[in-house]
Amino acid sequence: MSNNHLYEELDKSTTLNSEKVKLPAMYIFVNNMLMDMQDLSIREAGAYSLLLFHMWRNGGAIPDNNKTIARYLGNISQKEVKKIREKLAFKLEFCEGSITIPGLQKQYNDAVAKHQHKSKAGYIGGKASANNKNNQRYNETNNYTEPRQRGESKLGDVLEASFKQIQ
Repeated sequence: MSNNHLYEELDKSTTLNSEKVKLPAMYIFVNNMLMDMQDLSIREAGAYSLLLFHMWRNGGAIPDNNKTIARYLGNISQKEVKKIREKLAFKLEFCEGSITIPGLQKQYNDAVAKHQHKSKAGYIGGKASANNKNNQRYNETNNYTEPRQRGESKLGDVLEASFKQIQ
């Protein structure tokens, strides 16, 4: 298996209408996060949080690459990356050239599935709403009523009907 296997799987599982899903938010369970970070220094806790956020933004995992990690952590030195990796190693999961946090991949995949479900429901609801609006354009006698154009008013319709009655 290649090192990109996990990323290929993510690309397959996170597509919606041939576009990669960009989730705008992630659930953070504060109590769990505080428990995960209680034995870390403030610097290590910040690094853990930044890595978590970058993992989320990248589909649940990041490349296992010191240069990338250094960039994600604010362009820190390779020596600092090594120290942080050693301290956080027991909290991270290393898999085929990528790094994730246990449980994050499942949480991300669940969020993608929920997003896709809501998108599909919105699409179906939008079609139904559009059909209802088209049906409402027919009055009780099934005569088609043209949709109003921007700037047209009901007053114009009333005046036109009044003018026809006068003639």
